[in-house]
Amino acid sequence: VTGDLDGNGKDELIGDWNGTWAYMNDNTWKRISSASPGSCGMATGDLDGNGKDELIGDWDGTWGYYNDSTWKEITRYSPSTNGILCGDLDGN
Repeated sequence: VTGDLDGNGKDELIGDWNGTWAYMNDNTWKRISSASPGSCGMATGDLDGNGKDELIGDWDGTWGYYNDSTWKEITRYSPSTNGILCGDLDGN
């Protein structure tokens, strides 16, 4: 999955091998988490309106990786293999 995690206008590549990693625009890999979401699905979207995408994953609930480098639980329910999507549902 891709998304602009650092707000520089360029998408980063995010993958889930031996943990969760992002390929940053300075050509380095950054380990985001030791937990791997596996094939359960990931998505990106600007959840807090700061112009930077957050990474959303569904391991042991649904979690968001925010730009201040913290994981926050969105819900304790996991969408499991149904996948996750992001979008502006209310037009704001």
